[in-house]
Amino acid sequence: KLFDRLPRRILVTPAGEQLYHYAKKIKRQSLAAEKAILDMANLVRGRLHIGASLTVGEYLLPGILVAFNRLYPDVDITMDVFNSEQVKTLVLEGQLDAGFIEGPAEMPDCLHCTSWGGDELIIIVPANYEVAEQPISLGDLLTERWILREPSSGTRNSFEAFLSSQGLDPSALNTRMQLGSTQAIKEAVKAGLGLTTVSNLAVAEDIARGEYKVLQLEEGSIKREFTCIYHRDKFRTHSTEKFLSFIAQ
Repeated sequence: KLFDRLPRRILVTPAGEQLYHYAKKIKRQSLAAEKAILDMANLVRGRLHIGASLTVGEYLLPGILVAFNRLYPDVDITMDVFNSEQVKTLVLEGQLDAGFIEGPAEMPDCLHCTSWGGDELIIIVPANYEVAEQPISLGDLLTERWILREPSSGTRNSFEAFLSSQGLDPSALNTRMQLGSTQAIKEAVKAGLGLTTVSNLAVAEDIARGEYKVLQLEEGSIKREFTCIYHRDKFRTHSTEKFLSFIAQ
């Protein structure tokens, strides 16, 4: 008996725990054998499950996944989009082969982290907003109405870290709305509900169409890194290693 079925929950028995210990070893050996044979035949196939934060997953990775799939059409790719903290958690739990998050973050030793490109956070306002010709101080904008991502998002964390680096208190922001979608935030700004900080990747085409204006800051540009993470102890299949190599290039 592997499980005790109780009202509203299932518990693993000691026998189940013991079997799980061996099942993990069997699974790992099976994957290792498959990888060794595929290496000999120089074949790349199987499944690849990655996670990405909103900005990376919506605006950067899709084109890269298309290019990778053209090289390795036998690899079945799944990409889930969450905020950075959720991606980190899923990689820690072994549910993802790799994760892509915004900004460097504090990581446990079991996670391998590689810097992987980056973007720039910009301040956007509605198209009818009167923009000064001279750069404006970020401190003067704190009392404006802000529409921001949720606190666990990489964009929010990176912006607040920049505020702190300039001696400004992030809690002083007049945050009137928090939304979990970049597109929803863009629509709210377009409707005149406030201003926001967003990746330049997310609004490049919108700005070119004249839908938003960008505020220039006295403090300069807000640069941000992206990070690729994977679990050191999770078995990496042939397709995962090829993808990580492809990403690095």
